[in-house]
Amino acid sequence: MPLDDAPALDLMASADAEVLDVQHELMAAAGIDKATTRLTDRHEFYDVARMAFLIVRTGETRIYANAHLRKGVVT
Repeated sequence: MPLDDAPALDLMASADAEVLDVQHELMAAAGIDKATTRLTDRHEFYDVARMAFLIVRTGETRIYANAHLRKGVVT
C-alpha cells in the first residue's frame, strides 16, 4: 500500500537531534528518505500517536524505533 506524500513518516527526534541507524533502517524499510520524513519532539510524537487509527506492537526493543506511517489512497 503506498504511503502518502511528505511527510509520509514521523519519527521521534533523538535527544541530540542526530538521525540514528535505527531511524535510517525505518526510512529504508518504508522506501522513503529524510526529505519525506518528519522528525518530531517526544511530546508531539505522542500527540500524533493518540490520533492513530491503528497501532501495531512489535518486539522491537531499540529506542527511537517507533514510527507513524501515513497510508496512501489506492485507486
